[in-house]
Amino acid sequence: MSSMNIGDISVQPVYDGYLTFPVEADYPAEGSPDYEAHRDSLQSDGRRRMTLGSFLIRLPQCPDRIILVDAGNGPSSGQLFRPGACDCPEHAHPDIKAYHDAHHMDGAARQRHLDWLSQTESRYGNLLDSLAARGVRPEQVTDVVLSHLHFDHIGWVSQNGAPAFPNATIRAAQKDIDHFLQPQQMIDDRMYQAAWGVLPTAERLAPVMDRIESWDGDVTLFPGLDAVATPGHTPGHSIFVLSSGEKRGMLLGDVVHCPLQLTDPDFSVMADIDQQLANRQRERVYREMVGDPNLAVAASHFPGLRFGRILEGAGRSGWTFVS
Repeated sequence: MSSMNIGDISVQPVYDGYLTFPVEADYPAEGSPDYEAHRDSLQSDGRRRMTLGSFLIRLPQCPDRIILVDAGNGPSSGQLFRPGACDCPEHAHPDIKAYHDAHHMDGAARQRHLDWLSQTESRYGNLLDSLAARGVRPEQVTDVVLSHLHFDHIGWVSQNGAPAFPNATIRAAQKDIDHFLQPQQMIDDRMYQAAWGVLPTAERLAPVMDRIESWDGDVTLFPGLDAVATPGHTPGHSIFVLSSGEKRGMLLGDVVHCPLQLTDPDFSVMADIDQQLANRQRERVYREMVGDPNLAVAASHFPGLRFGRILEGAGRSGWTFVS
């Protein structure tokens, strides 16, 4: 996976694993320009593979800090996990059934969800090895900065009931902390645990609660690294803007899961807590990129954790990877 420099800022992708799932109905047709730009995400069986990962940041004005943006899916047994097919909603895992009940899904919606789960698979747990390949030990990481608190972005904040990065401050938006530590969030978390073997948010964060520093709204975290509030996917979701001289880059968290969400406003990947607000955030990022054709962006689920740009003058159909 290729590194990217934003001026004097070093950005290195850190791979943790993948989630594979059925291709969305509105995915571009084979042979189209959009298809060619994203074909690396597609498997021979017709499903799409979504990267799970993080970014290692070194800022020239803070040479003593090693910053990890997002924290992957977390420790794993190393076994490929794939939910088994369920005959009907009534036979679903109790925690999946509780999720269906809490979200008031009718029989058809429950079956669609189970069918989708039965075709997904995930393998993860590589983040510490990926960091080691970058020459970084866990105790050297000084800051873990979280775009939001979904399980696939906080997975390595702790391991075996202890902080995975023993000397790091964990940084997150207060609105996400308030949201994800509500008791009712446990219903969703137990479904994720049943489906993909990940810990609930409260359990994952418990070993590091005494080292969390939160922010509200837009804030400069370090010289050259700003958090910008982009609620919608979650209440406290933030993107991170990297600035070095006249150069800028963005790490988008889950404002987009796939570059197609920027180039095709009708393309949808996964549910947002507030769909309309999330759509406005994607539009905001798109306008920013069109206004600055040199602006490169990446996200934790982009293929290969690569940076890309909107193609100048190509309208919404243009995207190119640049790292």
